Amino acid sequence: MLSDSGKTLVRHRWWILSGFLALVGLSAIGLPRLQLELGLDRVLEPGLDELRRAEALYEDTPLDLVDATVVLTSPAAMDQDGLERLGGIVERIEADDRLDVITSLATVTVMDDLSPIPIPRKFPATVGDRSVTEAVRKHPLLHETLLSSDGRSTILLLGSTDRGHDAIAALVAELPDLMTGLVGDDVRVRVLGSMVIENALRDRMSEDLVRIIGLEVILFLLILPLIFRTARGSLLPILTVIGAMTLNFGWMAWLGVPFAMIDMAIPGLIVIIGLSDAVHMIHRFEEEYAEHGDRSGAIATMMERVGRACFYTSFTTGVGFLSLVLTEHETVRAFGVKAAISVVVTFGAVVVVVPAALALWPIRKPVSPRQIHIGWLGFGRPAPTLFITAVALVVTAIGISRIQVDSHLLEEFPDADPVSQDLRWFERTFGGLLYVETAVSGPLDDPAVFAAVEEFQSAMLDLDGVVRVDSYSLWVREALGNPAGPLSGAQLRSAFQRLSVVPGVFPRNLINQDLRHGRMVFFTRDVGARRTLAMRDDIRRLAAALPDSVTVEPAGYTFMAARASEVVIAAMTRSLAASLITITLFLCIIFRSARIGLLCVIPNTLPVAVALGLAGWTGIGLRMGSALIYCLGLGLAVDDTIHLVTRYLQERAAHPDRPVRETLLTAMRSSGKALITTSLVLGIGTLCHLVGSFQSIQQVGVLLFSVIVAALIADLWLLPLLMLRARVR
Repeated sequence: MLSDSGKTLVRHRWWILSGFLALVGLSAIGLPRLQLELGLDRVLEPGLDELRRAEALYEDTPLDLVDATVVLTSPAAMDQDGLERLGGIVERIEADDRLDVITSLATVTVMDDLSPIPIPRKFPATVGDRSVTEAVRKHPLLHETLLSSDGRSTILLLGSTDRGHDAIAALVAELPDLMTGLVGDDVRVRVLGSMVIENALRDRMSEDLVRIIGLEVILFLLILPLIFRTARGSLLPILTVIGAMTLNFGWMAWLGVPFAMIDMAIPGLIVIIGLSDAVHMIHRFEEEYAEHGDRSGAIATMMERVGRACFYTSFTTGVGFLSLVLTEHETVRAFGVKAAISVVVTFGAVVVVVPAALALWPIRKPVSPRQIHIGWLGFGRPAPTLFITAVALVVTAIGISRIQVDSHLLEEFPDADPVSQDLRWFERTFGGLLYVETAVSGPLDDPAVFAAVEEFQSAMLDLDGVVRVDSYSLWVREALGNPAGPLSGAQLRSAFQRLSVVPGVFPRNLINQDLRHGRMVFFTRDVGARRTLAMRDDIRRLAAALPDSVTVEPAGYTFMAARASEVVIAAMTRSLAASLITITLFLCIIFRSARIGLLCVIPNTLPVAVALGLAGWTGIGLRMGSALIYCLGLGLAVDDTIHLVTRYLQERAAHPDRPVRETLLTAMRSSGKALITTSLVLGIGTLCHLVGSFQSIQQVGVLLFSVIVAALIADLWLLPLLMLRARVR
């Protein structure tokens, strides 16, 4: 059937190539319409139920929507004159219609504990004869919150009046220049916050994508001529992959399908599938054309022999990604569908463009393919091969046992990146870079409950990584002049009354008006996802000791994001297992042999296991990005296995009386060379990821390269040995 397709493609080559170029052009026109959603919010939303619970918490205790944190660092500690200058800066910022100053040292309201009856006043009016630093240290709400311990750095929390995502992102990007124009040359301006991190991630990811793909194309153009020694062998794979990439981005753009951060694996998927299939097909064409000199016959044989194997590999890879639609994470489901469609589009581009282009390409004379020397292959030496395999499995198993499911915010950015430097400085200076939240319910104005809540907070502050807390209890004590010791019911009633007197002072972001629901915010260092999830367990453990009248539960976006990481990794793990089972069953069917299908499990799983073991030994944690790499790695390993076994079975059908070993050698001479070629090209391509800015992108290169090398070794040494010993026929 595929040979007939090859003849059809040859007959209609002009129409086919013209149609393909038209589709590529149409896709290129639509590329500016592609929606880039490279923020983390959609990836970090595990499901509607958890999202609704987080939103319910913020309905009871609304968040102060802070779009950016601006830190001003002066040469000397803050004094009264500095406070006045800060007040002037705040006024000039608020003159911008797009911005509001939510909190700053020049505007925050505190209780004047020098007054006979503590009343709310703006902080500067309470300083008096004391230094600003001394006054701040008297207020737990301000110390290391709006002013650093050395008094040199102060914080302004800014919010945007326009809540559109793109408008906020653009405004935050302008803030460094805006602030520099408001302060003196001796003041250092740092702009921090989730939007700053998101902008940096988006910009660096886009730059890395262009840099890596560009470098891959250049290297492929240099390497492929050395392998094929023809212009068609050098250019066709590259042009086909570029066309497939354009088509895949184009259909997303025209259909309004957003390209999310998790979809960054799709370009690598297209390169792997497209380049591997194109190289295999062109290699078989060159082999057939050199032997028979019939261009049309060579194309038909190429389609019949290699096109079938390419379909098998694309089908198994596509099914593996499509299995992700069964997960509970919306963004992962969408990624599975987009990846599966990209596999189909890439396969279609390769099997259509390569035969049609070969039918048109001027060919002066055949180029005899270089034969590989097979004497160094190890499937005839079972003892060394099995011994090395056993050692590799032991080392791999130990590495897998060492792997950790963890990720840190700061590890993504290189140390020299300005955003990374500012975040690390902030963590050293102010302590709390991130935060976790708890929802508290009960009669929060009851003295026993209040005491239990404070005891809970004290226990949380003793945990590793927790540096401070923001809670309604601090505001209550602030309203009473920060007295020490237990508080009575009368004191609590007085405190809440005082907080309610002045509009805007009552901490609605921490407790609601009926005093039944509250939120405690614990600021933490960048302790990682693993420690964050452990804090969730710590909260539940400490909450179990509270009175029955009060409940405290982990809540908020931080735990939701940590839970999302778990969901994504679990989904990828299940997809990997489902893909392996599906692939094994599929191979048993297409090869019409359960023995062959089961034998293929070993060379298919070994490369992924090696990558996992390498991750464990090198400290690469299991996270969302790396979990995708293992799915790609399985597809790559299966690709090599299918091509080699398919060629073996074709030789076996053509020469049924040959010994198994001789048939294996014949298959190795042809498909073995193609495997080495594709592995060399793809291996060099994956190493291009090492020029990426982010550690995770660099790790993609390392892990994929290990998969490619392990897959090649397993298919050249181990698989033939297994087939030889099993007497596969």
